[in-house]
Amino acid sequence: STRSSTVAPRCRRMAGPWGGHAAGRRLIFVHIPKTAGTAITSFLRQQYDGADVMPQLQANFHRSHPIWPLVARRYQLLGVGMHLDHDRVAALARGLSHEPPAFLLTVLREPRARLLSRYKEWRSTPDEHMQAARDHVREAILTARTKSFCEFLQSDNPVVVSTLDNIQARLLAGLNLSRKLDADELLQRARANLASYDLVGTTACCDDTLAVLSEAYGWPQPPSELARVHQSQPVPDDALRTDDAAEE
Repeated sequence: STRSSTVAPRCRRMAGPWGGHAAGRRLIFVHIPKTAGTAITSFLRQQYDGADVMPQLQANFHRSHPIWPLVARRYQLLGVGMHLDHDRVAALARGLSHEPPAFLLTVLREPRARLLSRYKEWRSTPDEHMQAARDHVREAILTARTKSFCEFLQSDNPVVVSTLDNIQARLLAGLNLSRKLDADELLQRARANLASYDLVGTTACCDDTLAVLSEAYGWPQPPSELARVHQSQPVPDDALRTDDAAEE
């Protein structure tokens, strides 16, 4: 992550002061893949006792499952180590309707940079990690390892297609609903839901985002530069070269 003054984290408008206002509120983190989420997760885990963090296993239910109200009330930090979509966020919110709304946090990334980061990460995945992955994920990793970025963009592997198909907007709109929307409707719904978030950061301003979050909760300010958790191996220039069709 890098510090930048050009794109500041966006906060939801509120009547009172920002500093310390979120103390005691539950925090829901919507982790979009390849948006510095691992570094943010590491920081968040340092602020909470382990027993207060929602385990990944309890996210593997349909959004209508009756477990969601129980999950929402049991934990203070929800969404780390997983990729919640808006449907599940809404299910958690329903379980918390008896108390002040949870603090919603997400981080966005310029789409082309996010796709390129995914390609580089999969391309440099160690053999032992690839062998431990599920079959369809292993095939996606092999696609990145054996193909150029242009070829990767044209892959019909379902995991690759999913990560290419506007996943930021689909997670924010809700994965179930997003299947029924055209591109314009999807963007409109994602933006409407995003307006309800308390804090929206960008990968380029990850440090600034965590500084604003820390101020809201009254936590000590984080280090000025976060460690990059995922460091991809260099990729040959010829593998990254694109043509007009690939850019489109």
